[in-house]
Amino acid sequence: MRRIIKGGIPQSLIDWVTNNPNSVYDDLSLLANNVVGYSIRQDIRSACALEQFYLCAYCCDRIADNRTSSHNEHIHCQADHSNLSLRFDNIVVSCNAKDSCGSYKANHAIALTPLMAECEAEVRYNLNGKVRHTSQRGQNLNSRTNLNCRRLVNRRAKLVEALIFEQITDTDELGLLDEEMIELIIEDLAIPGNDNKLPPFSPVLIRILRDLIA
Repeated sequence: MRRIIKGGIPQSLIDWVTNNPNSVYDDLSLLANNVVGYSIRQDIRSACALEQFYLCAYCCDRIADNRTSSHNEHIHCQADHSNLSLRFDNIVVSCNAKDSCGSYKANHAIALTPLMAECEAEVRYNLNGKVRHTSQRGQNLNSRTNLNCRRLVNRRAKLVEALIFEQITDTDELGLLDEEMIELIIEDLAIPGNDNKLPPFSPVLIRILRDLIA
């Protein structure tokens, strides 16, 4: 995972909350046929996607800031925390996969969130693509978002194979990978392109590489 640092609140959301102090997020959905409601929800999605470098908050797959690719995901669910439903610091963007991430999480609470710095240390990955965790919070997050679903495990495993095993030295021993080379790969994976987008699953690959040279 990659820690998400929340940025500036969209002005349209500020204006809405100022003019409608008792409103909740569902009020924007009820305005689905209204340009204002759709526009605010889109502004939230676009702002979140930008600060997430266009990666899903949970699995780190590539997303776009549209309804086909992603949705506004409430860390603390709307059903139990309607008072937080319009708080920008409670909203991230998740991919629309049904077998994982925000859609799978639904209204469940999670103990470890992508807004916490610890998420990068408490959610780790094996070379075979499976998620492992170093805490009960990490286990809870994995369970609630189903990050070990077959689809994600297979995709991560293929990326690991392409990135690491194809760049192994002649000895075919992971322990003899050149540390300087790995650092260069990590640096490349951590820098967004000119479009402010990180490569899909780049935080996952960075975590795996860091564990190799730890």
